[in-house]
Amino acid sequence: VRCVHTLGLCIQQLKQDCEIDGAQYLKHLPFVLVHMDCQPQNLIFAKSSVDGMSHLNVSSVLDWEEAAYADPRFELLLLGRKVCANLEQAESLWQFYES
Repeated sequence: VRCVHTLGLCIQQLKQDCEIDGAQYLKHLPFVLVHMDCQPQNLIFAKSSVDGMSHLNVSSVLDWEEAAYADPRFELLLLGRKVCANLEQAESLWQFYES
């Protein structure tokens, strides 16, 4: 019961944070195909070399059964929850997306 109450408070705060003077703060983005479970175990990486420096690139994405047509920011939220180990990593991910 305590978790449900806390979740309710979080949702209420999020709604307040997304509105300024009754106007929606977050702009609408067109829906896109999102994976919904993008984490390292669902990615296949390939090593490449450019100018003598080794790089890892995503060569394939597996496990699409949870895919959906949704706001692309939702994928970022899930990445922050499932992949990022701390707040600093999550904030870096969001800042990279915004730029």
